[in-house]
Order: sequence, then structure tokens, then C-alpha cells
Amino acid sequence: MKVTARRNIRKSYFVNAARKIIENEGMDGITARKVSQMAGYDASTLYNYFESLDHIIFLASISFIKEYTTTLQTYVEDCETYVEKYIKIWDRFCHYSFENPEIYYTIFYSKLNSSYKNIIEEYYDIYPDDLPKESKYLQDMLRHQNMYDRGRSLLTPCVEEGSIRSEDLEELNDIHILLYKGILSRVMNKEIELSIEEVKQLAMSYIVKTLYLYIDSKYVEILDNNFKGDGPRST
Repeated sequence: MKVTARRNIRKSYFVNAARKIIENEGMDGITARKVSQMAGYDASTLYNYFESLDHIIFLASISFIKEYTTTLQTYVEDCETYVEKYIKIWDRFCHYSFENPEIYYTIFYSKLNSSYKNIIEEYYDIYPDDLPKESKYLQDMLRHQNMYDRGRSLLTPCVEEGSIRSEDLEELNDIHILLYKGILSRVMNKEIELSIEEVKQLAMSYIVKTLYLYIDSKYVEILDNNFKGDGPRST
């Protein structure tokens, strides 16, 4: 076994331990000693693999989005256009992130995000099976740590297929990222009195309504057929 592979396996022991502590005690319950003991090593060994305790906490936080990442392939496989995929990916992202807002806020908006620039890549080096196997499109998006880069990677194929104009990509991406962050913050701070499903439907109604302002007319009927009634357009 290569040195890198052995190192990633050992790192996974610590990250898995940190995740268990978060599940049982919350992030405040994590200490280097607890993580190390649960992983089967002494505390000093931990720092042979990680820069700090925050480094492990961040990686453990990313592990909580596995359910989202591993269901995406199935969720979008019947989509005929990239603009449909764009909507459905946002739908899943809102669903899972509003269920666990603190984790998603930590990953994409906390100070840890700016402190560890390549941590998403590091996570998938440790856990390659968490990436969808059959879609480079999804893999490319999921490897981005910055929300604007993730959105841009999803909208670029929409431009290439002709559903969105290239000159509108950045503006539309900006609108949707800002909209999402605002709602996520309200959910995390318990400032919105709606169920998780209702909040998701509200967010998706905003995303789709703004998308309709930018979409090429040839694709409006496709979205209408896929997202009317009890779909993402409803509130």
C-alpha cells in the first residue's frame, strides 16, 4: 500500500472519531484527547496528520453532507437538460442544508472555510467513494469549496446548451447564492417559523422564479412541465 493511501486511512480514523463526537455531544464536545482515544492513538499523533483541532472538525463537518452528495446522481439522472439538473441540485442542497444548517454554514461560510482553502479536495482524497462515480459534471461541482464556484460550474453547461446567456451567468449565480445564504442564516438563527420542507419550497420558489427571468424561451416549457404543481415552484 502506498504511503499516501496509508496516511489517508489513518486520517479517516480521526475524522470518523470526530464525527461520532459531534453526533453525540456537538462540536463543543470535541477535544484532541477524545478524538485521539476514540481513533486508537495518543493525542500527539493527531498533529502528525492535522494542522489543528479545527482542521479535524472541518473535515468531520464535511462528512455530514455525504447523504446529499451520494444521492445526487440518482436524483438528476432522468434530467434531459442542464437547466433541469441545476434546479434539482439546488432542491437537494436546500433540503439537506436546511435540515442541518449549522454544518452547512460551517462548511461554506465560516472562518474555517477561508482558513483551509483545499479542504474539500482533502476530504475526497480521504473518502473518494463519497463522490458520484459516473458524473464528471457532479464531481467538478462538488470539489469546489467556494459557493460561487460551485454555482458557476453548474450554470456553465446551461450556457453551453443555450438555456442561459453567457452574459447573465454571473448575475444569476450571484442572485441565487445571496438568496440561499440569507435563508440559511435565518434557519440557523431560528428566525423563520416554517417546517424544513416549507423553507425548502420557499427557497426553491425564489430560485425558480428568478431563473425564469433569465431563461431562454425555448426552455420555459421544459421547466413548466417539470416544476409546476407540487414541485419547486410552489411555496
